Amino acid sequence: MIAILFGFLLLTSTLFASMPVTKAAGAIVITDMTAQGLADRFKPILLFEKEEKVFPVNIEYYLQFCNLNRSVGSNLTALIIPAPLTPDVLIPFTDPSSNYYLDNTLGTIRDNNITDRYRTDESGLNYTTYCHVTNDGINIAIQYWFFYVFNEGKFNNHEGDWEMMQVIVDANAMEPVKASFSQHNYGQQIAWSLAEKEGEHLKVFVARGSHANYVRYYQGTLEFAMDSAGDNGKVLKPDDPRYQVVMTGEKTAPNLGQGWINFGGFWGDFGNVADGFMGRRGPPGPGFRTDGQMWAGLAWGESLMVVNQDLLTAEWPIHYFVLIYLGIILIPVVILGYRIIRRIQKNQVRPPFARLFEFKGDKWKVIGNCLAIIGVIVGLISAFFPYYHAELNAQYGDFNTGGWIDLVTVDGSSGIHINALDPRGGMVQIGSLAIPFALLIVTSLTIFVFATIGATKWRAGRKFLFRGIGLLLPLILAVAFISMIGSLLQYMPTAAQVGGSPEVTAMTDVLSRHPFGGDMSVEFPGYGFAHMVWGVGIGAYLMVIGGALLIIGAVMQFISKDTGKLPASIPSPSQQQPP
Repeated sequence: MIAILFGFLLLTSTLFASMPVTKAAGAIVITDMTAQGLADRFKPILLFEKEEKVFPVNIEYYLQFCNLNRSVGSNLTALIIPAPLTPDVLIPFTDPSSNYYLDNTLGTIRDNNITDRYRTDESGLNYTTYCHVTNDGINIAIQYWFFYVFNEGKFNNHEGDWEMMQVIVDANAMEPVKASFSQHNYGQQIAWSLAEKEGEHLKVFVARGSHANYVRYYQGTLEFAMDSAGDNGKVLKPDDPRYQVVMTGEKTAPNLGQGWINFGGFWGDFGNVADGFMGRRGPPGPGFRTDGQMWAGLAWGESLMVVNQDLLTAEWPIHYFVLIYLGIILIPVVILGYRIIRRIQKNQVRPPFARLFEFKGDKWKVIGNCLAIIGVIVGLISAFFPYYHAELNAQYGDFNTGGWIDLVTVDGSSGIHINALDPRGGMVQIGSLAIPFALLIVTSLTIFVFATIGATKWRAGRKFLFRGIGLLLPLILAVAFISMIGSLLQYMPTAAQVGGSPEVTAMTDVLSRHPFGGDMSVEFPGYGFAHMVWGVGIGAYLMVIGGALLIIGAVMQFISKDTGKLPASIPSPSQQQPP
């Protein structure tokens, strides 16, 4: 079942064209008027998930609650300027190595105070995007930067959050060719023709809490942060008077009042080394994200994973898996139900109808049925327990995860998720298959019970056998997958960018050598040792027990002398004569 699902996963402008643009020494000089025109022309449509709590806001709102601090090592902090701050006071603090940071005095990453205050104030605030236009002589990047007061992600929380999307325009034709979407420290790029848009305004689907930007509402579960995107919440359209564009200019020549883009510090609490490693530290500003690569724009966009139709085709059915699965399975259920009703009407079967519940007659049949029923019950219970897990806990000085964190989880509710520590993005997801396996197990066992109605011993025996083998396969396939996890990462959509990192290699090497489980300290190069515990979960063992009972029950059916057919002496209703 897991192998099949993994295979399924694997298969899976004219208005401003005439504006003045001049060339000099191979470079393109873009006037302020042209930059503003491009910003308005491609201003994106932001679509949020219904449970989103914060939206893009101007930095002045955030700064009024912040102290400007500096981390001076060993968890010591020096206060530079107390709250409230203004953008201009940040201008002198340009050195990214000096560990300056903005500490929001309203709350911390361990409470909801910052978010709650924003929600109270939201009705009186505008929604802001900061636009930066840059070029490399061939293409122009129109970047839209969004600031959120708080990040509440699946793996981590942090104060302040900067995300970005950009439209790439051919500098000669002044026509869009592609777009790039930031997702934490990673992202995706997509051809203009494949992106969703209204006119020339791209649709950007913003993930709940983490604010990563996606090209479709059904993306997120397969990407780095196990995000939940959607199109069922607030929508910010270009003509919304509260949705404003602020031009930044360049770091060397910022627009009036935008000198803050040279601030080299972090837009949230700095924390300790572990907070930085785990993604709990506030992010750098636009000019310093990924060491300035995002600000340069074009080269960064080219480095991102390409979203093509094959990937979108694979992600859509995963998003709608439950509905698709139930729709598909409904067909054989209806057919089976119709046949059962017809057989009952023709008196071809009689109570208790299902052979599984026959407890009279041949002893081997009765024993086999009892074992099979127990196997079904155990199988149903197994669906709701973990099938496989791997966890890590580091408590060595600054390399401290703050407790146990999940590296690999396979369970019935959320499917398969493979995570890793990455210094660039903290805790990241490098592979997933968000399939509710519990649904598959419960429905298959339920259909199995109904399929034994009116079954002969041979038919019942085969169904017992195949269902038993089906319950054995998940453990076998899970262990096989874990033993090959290192080599399989290259086939996962998001794993390629981090799959070869020392942190991921250290984790996958240990798992591959001991797929059934283990408990040991693992060295993460450059950071220290961490304690790893991993192994097969109780759900998988319960499935094996249930499968074994069904297989033994099948053998009992085969050796029984009860065929399951109606005796010839019992007349059908049409043959019976009235008294």
